[in-house]
Amino acid sequence: LLAQHAAMHLDPLLRLCVDLYAEALADPSSDARYLRLWSVLETLSGARLPAGHAVVRLDGTAWPGQYRTTDAAAPRVYALIADHLRLRSLDEASFVAPASDLYEAVRCWYARRNATGHYGRFDPTDARQQAQVWFASAQRTLPAGGTTEPWLMAFQRTVARVLDRQLMAAGRAAIV
Repeated sequence: LLAQHAAMHLDPLLRLCVDLYAEALADPSSDARYLRLWSVLETLSGARLPAGHAVVRLDGTAWPGQYRTTDAAAPRVYALIADHLRLRSLDEASFVAPASDLYEAVRCWYARRNATGHYGRFDPTDARQQAQVWFASAQRTLPAGGTTEPWLMAFQRTVARVLDRQLMAAGRAAIV
């Protein structure tokens, strides 16, 4: 606790991220939570990872598509989380379940961020959203008939773990 407290007071970026995380948890809107949680990871990855580096998935393949480097938000966030998984020797599939792997999880979380950031919320009946390349990924995050949201819960846990690691690293350095 002392290390985390020290980190928040010494690093304004970490303080901002903790505030965003707290706001996300307090917001009753799932859409707003996706947007704020994504903001935490996008902010951290933008500040902590060098620009222009090719992103390689945990399975050894290159990040697909046109935007394959840490210059783009989704691959950069992927790289931040992948580093966390590697450093902690965590099992990828269980860490991001219900997604099958980190790539699917990041694509789906980013899709929900895009829906909220560009349309105010994810609306699966909106023809404009249906026409977006991210629509199918966003649709996978919808709860299957129940009130629990496993995709959102996995996202919240992921952000908490990555943020905790950042706080611990900065805090240990501050109190040593």
